[in-house]
Amino acid sequence: MKKQNILLYIAVLASCGCKPGVKTEAGNKESAAKTETLRVEDRSAQAPAFVKKIFTKRQAESILGEAADLTDSSMWNNKRIVDMKYTYTAKDSHAGRTGNVYFMLEMFQQEAKAHALYTSILEANKAHGITVIPDLGDEAYAHTDNENFYFLLARKGNILVRMKVNKLTPKTSRKAFDQVAKDIVNAI
Repeated sequence: MKKQNILLYIAVLASCGCKPGVKTEAGNKESAAKTETLRVEDRSAQAPAFVKKIFTKRQAESILGEAADLTDSSMWNNKRIVDMKYTYTAKDSHAGRTGNVYFMLEMFQQEAKAHALYTSILEANKAHGITVIPDLGDEAYAHTDNENFYFLLARKGNILVRMKVNKLTPKTSRKAFDQVAKDIVNAI
């Protein structure tokens, strides 16, 4: 690997808090399935900076309605190409609830696989009441109980975007949640 590729590899890993993939022996199939070495040549190597630009702390705070901290983030390469997750947390001192906004972006090698997973999740939630959003990406829906959570799943091409707020507080903004989701999907 060239020196500049090694430096880029380290920069990509540092930007998402990832650890490099572990090369395993052929006999260790479980570990090999969980971790694949991130290659600089993969187009997914650009993904961490892309996600940081479209799902920011400011957006999370607009949804939660107060100051929030990044409490979890991860990125890995596997059969789907790349999966990224971010969680921001805010505590509402008046309501005594800690709200979380979760963001997940999945980039698949094939659009059909993204569509299949979208359809599977949609079918699993239909019985609980969903709202199809016809003007968001290629397909999208939202699901909420208006008391504890908001959930949105959108697909645009080979990319799935999932957003969820858990533990709604009086400061949680559904309007901001919907707008951030729209901004993210439109930016893809």
